[in-house]
Amino acid sequence: MFLNQFNENEKQLFFGLCKYAVMADGVVELGEMEYLMSFFDTPALPDTNEPLEEILQKFAAVTSGQTKKMAVFELLVLLKQDNDYDESEQGFMQKVIRGLHISIDDYDALSALAYEYVTLSQKINNVIDV
Repeated sequence: MFLNQFNENEKQLFFGLCKYAVMADGVVELGEMEYLMSFFDTPALPDTNEPLEEILQKFAAVTSGQTKKMAVFELLVLLKQDNDYDESEQGFMQKVIRGLHISIDDYDALSALAYEYVTLSQKINNVIDV
């Protein structure tokens, strides 16, 4: 949704965050991969061994507050694709919001909106039979 507003460096760093996001619960779901493919046109996760903390530091250093919030929203939408936002995924997002200096209030608002967005998208897809 917002990735088209990221520059190339921000996209690459965000893709690295996505790898950690989809692996947070130990299971890479089909819905998560389909959502990623809509952004990156690749069926594979990035091949990076860079620690999450380093990616977060780099992303935080090169992005605006607005871009950080967009990234948090996109990660939440990604993680909620399978309708199972479990404790391990929540723990991952806590690391992200700490690393990107996102307030709990902003996180809560973005999380609620991500849930509504995923729910609405699923309803639309059901009506148009996707």
